[in-house]
Amino acid sequence: MTLSNSDVAHFQEKGWAVLKGFLSAEELSSFYSDFNRLLLLKAGKTQGELKPLENRVDLELLVDLFKTDRAGLGAVYRSLRHLQSLQKMQLGAKFEEVYRKLFQDIGMINVCPYTGTRIDFLGEEKFLFDWHQDYHYIQLSQDSIVFWIPFTDLDKDGAVELLDGSHLDGLRRAKMLDPLNENKNGAKTLSINHDIDFSKYASSIPSLDVGDMLVFSGLTVHRSVPQKTEPVRVTTQFRMGNFDNEDAIERGWPVGQLEGRAFHMDHAEYVD
Repeated sequence: MTLSNSDVAHFQEKGWAVLKGFLSAEELSSFYSDFNRLLLLKAGKTQGELKPLENRVDLELLVDLFKTDRAGLGAVYRSLRHLQSLQKMQLGAKFEEVYRKLFQDIGMINVCPYTGTRIDFLGEEKFLFDWHQDYHYIQLSQDSIVFWIPFTDLDKDGAVELLDGSHLDGLRRAKMLDPLNENKNGAKTLSINHDIDFSKYASSIPSLDVGDMLVFSGLTVHRSVPQKTEPVRVTTQFRMGNFDNEDAIERGWPVGQLEGRAFHMDHAEYVD
């Protein structure tokens, strides 16, 4: 698919855009096969029994693992980010093309090596993110981009709520709540709620189908929407930054919380 002028204008004004049909069934099939193979391996299937689905996530296997083996589910969750199929998808030229069309003056691409795949189950709201900007966690550069991709059907009420135009007001100040993530819940390591005038913004919850992609600025304020009907939501988030960004150069290209550099370490002037 091609990025239209209206997509670019919407992104620049709102800080996000939905690209319908961005990924084909063929492009998704390798990931589905690999994900389901991990589930089968964790379920104890032998080589001859490994016949993973290639057209969707095997929800029956996934939900069964959730109910019977949380430690095993954790192993699958951690392993997803290492899948070659997911890494190859992220490095596809079409993602870089979108980034360069939505932002001006992007130089050398800084790819986040952490391909965060989320598995959010109904009733597990404690792991969802409240209002935040991705920059505080990933950093890279303040002109970074997030590619948000659903691998399963989403609730009709959506999955992400965004504050329209919030990216235009720049990086928010943060209160560090658990900077070293000692409670093992990355969603609760910091808060920016005190630095947001919610009356200033309208909010949007985009409708997405499998194959669609939501793109938003690393500075767009957004939050996770809890599950209401679907038993589980599987998504991935790819992120890219700009090595040539002057602020990023001055800070030494900070790598973010996921690589051991919590926000306060390189942004003390933004911490309350």
